[in-house]
Amino acid sequence: VARRNAILHGVGDRVTWLAGDLLLPTAGRFDVITANPPYVAQRDAPGLSPQVRDFEPSVALFGGTLGLDLVTRLLAQAAERLTPEGWLAMEFGDGQEERVVAAAVAAGFRVDRVVPDLQGIARVLVAHLP
Repeated sequence: VARRNAILHGVGDRVTWLAGDLLLPTAGRFDVITANPPYVAQRDAPGLSPQVRDFEPSVALFGGTLGLDLVTRLLAQAAERLTPEGWLAMEFGDGQEERVVAAAVAAGFRVDRVVPDLQGIARVLVAHLP
């Protein structure tokens, strides 16, 4: 989907596509990391809309019991792979703000802000390495 969107918007030739497990096995450091990791808690599966639950791959949706398994792994990896003063913007789920902010701080980030979605729900962590 991301590759198709990049091509559609005329930037496909300016993007390097990598496949891996979060930030692994890529080499090097990054100035900015943006991510939309799977963050839906397994227990919330029955409440998802059929359009999402029945058509999205489960690996793209579910992040473990609380929905935070991949979020916390990504925070740890990003802290190791960002350049000094590097930035992270990462989406997370409804009701996860407190835990995500705490995990980001524990990984060494300074949280700059949490951005709400159009419904006013805390949705995106914006943080940087000091």
